[in-house]
Amino acid sequence: MNRYEMIVFWSETDNIFVVEVPELLGCMADGHVIEGKMVIKNIF
Repeated sequence: MNRYEMIVFWSETDNIFVVEVPELLGCMADGHVIEGKMVIKNIF
């Protein structure tokens, strides 16, 4: 099973959480609640 680093941060500009996966070029997600980002975690 592959494991990837996930970076979660708050965007003051957009007022949303952003998740980036540096090892997967262009892989990002965003949303207003951090709980939704856990769905992404389950994909990897």
